[in-house]
Amino acid sequence: MRDYFLYLPRPNATPLWGAAVTAAGFTRVPPGTEYPGRAARHPADHLFTWQHGRVLDVWQVVLILEGCGWFESQPTGRRRIKAGDVFVLLPGIWHRYAPDPQTGWVESWIELDGPLLGPLRRLPVFQPRRAVMRPGPQPELAELLDRCHLLAQDQPAEFAGRLATTGLQILALLQGLAQQRGGTPARRQALMRKAQILLMEQCERLPPLREFARGLGMGYSHFRRCFRQHTGLAPKPYVQALRLRRVQELLRHSGLTIQEIAERMGYHSPFHLSAEFKKSTGLAPLRWRQRCAEGRASPGAGRKTS
Repeated sequence: MRDYFLYLPRPNATPLWGAAVTAAGFTRVPPGTEYPGRAARHPADHLFTWQHGRVLDVWQVVLILEGCGWFESQPTGRRRIKAGDVFVLLPGIWHRYAPDPQTGWVESWIELDGPLLGPLRRLPVFQPRRAVMRPGPQPELAELLDRCHLLAQDQPAEFAGRLATTGLQILALLQGLAQQRGGTPARRQALMRKAQILLMEQCERLPPLREFARGLGMGYSHFRRCFRQHTGLAPKPYVQALRLRRVQELLRHSGLTIQEIAERMGYHSPFHLSAEFKKSTGLAPLRWRQRCAEGRASPGAGRKTS
């Protein structure tokens, strides 16, 4: 890939995908080269020197493909950087970085902005003290960044949306790599996948979750923590979502009454089923069934947005 960098206009309104890639670049920095080069025409708010560093108001993800150097921020201190390392630059955090003059480096990076990124800062992987990641060689990450570079340079139809979703894929991949780095054993991941399958199969007549966890050979607190890390949801809301999806299937494709569905799915009463269903979809079960029959609803119709 040829060296380049490109800054794209930031959206005036909320981006359609909740985020946007606002810049991207790929640079080979030979040994002994001044960094950043004075001739590089970066925006004024992005320029920095090793002496002064900088603070951005956007995210950047920087992958070092070859060479080595240094990264420094107040939360991380000065860290040695080598090929395969990634650093994530967060808004409002002072930082600086540079290749070793003896080796230079090759950097591949993107910049992201948008409201969807705000909640991601609550994830452990995107904390300022964890800005530097050492996942080792990651072809998938390099390929996703290459895809961003091609989209940014060629700008085919709908490139902004494709850039945004690829950028979000990169952040999701980094989160997954961080969980692996945190020592999640393969056996535990296999147990969580097994738990998902069992919960799906047994959601109609599920034993108490503490008993379910014991069946996996785990205490409930440990099971709950691992399951939430694996799926993003605690076991209880995960099971509720499975049951409600099954209720929707029965409402749409069977002639069972609400009481019969409640008994089949293990609800305490038809009232309990109706209350949970309306809280989730915004419609009472019979009204939801009626709208499906009229051809005006999909399985998720009426779902609340807040």
